[in-house]
Amino acid sequence: DNMLTLENAKSYLKIDFDDMDQDIANLIMEAEAVVFASTGILAEEVDKSNNDTLKNLYNITVKIVLKNLFDEKEINGARLRAFYLKLKPLYSRYVNGKL
Repeated sequence: DNMLTLENAKSYLKIDFDDMDQDIANLIMEAEAVVFASTGILAEEVDKSNNDTLKNLYNITVKIVLKNLFDEKEINGARLRAFYLKLKPLYSRYVNGKL
């Protein structure tokens, strides 16, 4: 399972205490929702995929969104748009059975 877990998220955000676990779990869901709103990509579908390229790109994108949400920064900046543009065709090929 390659999806972003609470432990992975905490490690990525460099948080080594438990006080914010619920907040971070909520941020993971929010980050996935932001990626979905921007790309139409469902976390559950990516999770079911056997395509590592898709999973890795999705997870990197979710991590960037998560960090931006955590830092209260822009969630639709140029860097993220570039990831969204890469993700969409990969996901389309996956859901259309080509990957």
